[in-house]
Amino acid sequence: MDSYAIDSDLKEMLLKLPELNGGKDTIDKARAVFLKANDDVKNALADLKQLRKNWQRVSRRCLSVSI
Repeated sequence: MDSYAIDSDLKEMLLKLPELNGGKDTIDKARAVFLKANDDVKNALADLKQLRKNWQRVSRRCLSVSI
């Protein structure tokens, strides 16, 4: 990455990407990593967090349905 003309903040964020995997706390970790990112990135993370909440709600309902 040193051979490319990349902003130091962007470089730091890109190097943290491999660490962002795992469970439900990953989105919160990503929000901390991308604190200096543009609004598009922050909005995408907010969308992901809302999707996770919606999925949890739907999955709880599905588990309670008898077939």
